[in-house]
This record gives sequence, structure tokens and C-alpha cells, in this order.
Amino acid sequence: MVLDGIWCYVLFALGLLLIIKASDYFVDGAIWVARISRIPEVIIGATLVSLCTTLPETVISAMSSAHGMPEMAFGNAFGSIACNTAFILALPLLIARPDIHNRRSIVRNLVVLVALLLLMGFSLLHTGGQISRLMGLLLLALLVVYLVGNVKSAKREPHASAHTALETGARAWLKNGLSLGLGAVGVILGSNLLVHNGELIARSLGVSELLIGLTITALGSSLPELITAITAMRKRAHSLSVGNIIGADILNILLVTGLATVISPIGIDLASAIFTIAFDFVVVMALLTFTLTNQYRYRRTDGLFLLLLYAGYLAVNLLFFAQ
Repeated sequence: MVLDGIWCYVLFALGLLLIIKASDYFVDGAIWVARISRIPEVIIGATLVSLCTTLPETVISAMSSAHGMPEMAFGNAFGSIACNTAFILALPLLIARPDIHNRRSIVRNLVVLVALLLLMGFSLLHTGGQISRLMGLLLLALLVVYLVGNVKSAKREPHASAHTALETGARAWLKNGLSLGLGAVGVILGSNLLVHNGELIARSLGVSELLIGLTITALGSSLPELITAITAMRKRAHSLSVGNIIGADILNILLVTGLATVISPIGIDLASAIFTIAFDFVVVMALLTFTLTNQYRYRRTDGLFLLLLYAGYLAVNLLFFAQ
């Protein structure tokens, strides 16, 4: 039993290391795709990168729903939005103060996210904490509309990256294609190792299912977004990082919640559900305000404010929704 416990920690650390290295490769490939195709990095971040980094949440919520754990499925999806925006994105804002590129695209995606949170909040109030299979189908249909809209907007917006010489031959396509493919596989495998063993560790400490979904699982499955954000900042692909976080938040509603609900309708305690969605709404509105009011780049105080909000969110969950 002691040996099994030790292996949980070893595999947890292995998953984290795999995510870090795989994300590095994946971001390299994504940046090359953005520049060679002359598509704004914020669009690449909100679609291609977000689809990859959201896969752990998708798999976890789908499996939770299939195994009759609705609180885990909901907590993972909407807890990840809180974690992504108030913690994952707050760290780069606090450390790197990224420039605000493609402000229009960022604002548009944030408005979409606000609208989706309002839709889910009113729906839960109307149904008393139930998310029906019909709602899941609607969310998946909106996912298609969202992705098509991003592709169309990419064709209209000018490319914001610097015009640098890029290798475009067959060797470059093979190299960057492998970076994307292997990076995606590595992120998924690493996330599965990390989240599965993280849950085992948490359960051994007697933590409730809802709290695991809102915190441990949400944070663990959001690590790809964190590592991708840090890697993108290090490579000075600021818009890719911000676009990835916002895109991942949108996909947590449309893809993660939609697919989980189609598999099995979700029912959850209304008070905890509304609190989580209300918190998501507040932090997204804060980020929208920062994006609109800052002239050229985000401020460190923006990141600090989001981190303080997240600390309060965790405290409330621990005190009122842990049991």
C-alpha cells in the first residue's frame, strides 16, 4: 500500500514533466502555423491550441458523466474556467505584462464567453440545477458556429506578427507537423497521468468529489493551459497565450459540457452551480475591463487582482461546498 502511494506521486510528477516538454513542442508548431499561414496568433490560440489543451477536460468530464459523477463533470468544466482565467492567465499578467495584440478578437471572444455564462446560469436557474441532453446538443451546435466564425475572422484580420524569414520547405512542414502532433499526444498523456494520480492522492486525503472537481481536477486538467501560456510568453507570442486561455474557457462550455451532457444529463446542487458560474462571470468581466481600459499592455495589478479573486473562490468552496 505504501509503494502504491509512492507511485501516485511519481506518476504525478512524470505527468507534469511530460506536459511541460510536450507543450514546448506544440507551441513551436502552433507559432509556425500562425506565421506561415498569416493567421493572427490570437486566432490560432483560440482554436487550434485551445482544442489541444482542452482535451484533458473533455476526456475527464465525459468519463465522469458516463460513470454517474455529475458533480465531477460540472466541477471540472466550470472550475477550469475559474482556474484558467483567475489563476492560469493571472500568472503571465503578473510576471510578463503581455502586450495587447488583436484587441478586437480578444474582446469578441470575451463577449462570447460572457453570453455563454449567462445562458448556462439562466438555464440552471430555470431547471433547478439540471443540464439536459438537448442543452448539450445546442452547445455542440454552437461549438461549430464558434469555430467557423473564428476561421472567417482570421481571413478578414491582418496578420499582426513581424515579417520574419521562415523555412517553408517539406522539411519545415514535417518538423513542425511532428511538433504539433507529438506535442498534442504528450500533453494529453501527461494530463491523464497527472489528473488521475492527483485524484488518487486527493481521495486518500479524504477530499469530497465536488471539491476535487472544482480544484484538484480543474487545476490539473488546466496545467496544459498554464504551461502553454508560460511557454508562449517566453517565446514572446503574447496573443497566442491570451487567445488560448479565452478559447479554452469557451470550449469548456461548448465542447466539455456539451459532450458530457449528451452522454448523460447533468444534475448538480443549484447553489454551488450558480456560485461557480457567477464567479466565472465576475472574472471574465474583469478581464474584459482590463482589455478595454489598458492602452497597450496589461498591468501587474490586473494579474494580482485576479489571483486574489481566485483565492477567495477557493476559500468559499472549501468552507461551504466541500462536504
